[in-house]
Amino acid sequence: MRKSKEWAKKEGYQEIRLRSGDQRKEAHNFYESIGCKNINWQQLFKLEL
Repeated sequence: MRKSKEWAKKEGYQEIRLRSGDQRKEAHNFYESIGCKNINWQQLFKLEL
């Protein structure tokens, strides 16, 4: 993540966004520990035909 952040800043990006499944609690804890903020909890729906 450190390298990704350095690259993004160098390229002029204002933010990094990532997606992580609801079941990945350890990953969520990690992202929060490095300063990420959860901005949206999406749900995925499907309709089988």
